[in-house]
Amino acid sequence: MMSFFQRKYAPLLQRAINAKKYVVGTTVAAFFITVIIFSRMGGEFIPTLAEGDFAFHCIYLKEHRYQKVLRHQCSVQNNKRIR
Repeated sequence: MMSFFQRKYAPLLQRAINAKKYVVGTTVAAFFITVIIFSRMGGEFIPTLAEGDFAFHCIYLKEHRYQKVLRHQCSVQNNKRIR
């Protein structure tokens, strides 16, 4: 099985070594395209907070019961609203 993959991979590797400029150019172009796409993704999921606001997230262990978690979450939210 390994000899099969080596027979397929060796010529491809040799062509890549012979065409260094093409391989490097393609890699750099793909990198910049990826950076551009990545910079435009996910902006709609980032909340905009007013001055003085903050976001928080309570993390609970699996052992906690749902009712206890719900009571604690409500009390945390109510305490944050009062202040």
